[in-house]
Amino acid sequence: LEEMFLAGADIAKLAVMPQSMEDTLNLLKVTLDFKNKGKPVCTIAMGKQGKHTRVVAPLYGSVLTYASIESDTAAAPGQLPADEVKKIMEMLK
Repeated sequence: LEEMFLAGADIAKLAVMPQSMEDTLNLLKVTLDFKNKGKPVCTIAMGKQGKHTRVVAPLYGSVLTYASIESDTAAAPGQLPADEVKKIMEMLK
């Protein structure tokens, strides 16, 4: 992420396929670290282990998330439908 900012990025994006819940926690920690530095990032963990990051990463500072229009049109593993993401995010506010 830091290299992306050094190259002139306005927002840095990191999407990973975690192998463990520890990987997912590390991604959320990195997200919070960059938020605290004032550097906007978009972070996503894909697949079953990372599915929840699509709604919780913004709580740690990810400036955006990705969702599908419908449940059968996901563009990446673990991507949730937009209506579900919206409902969950509203509940977490």
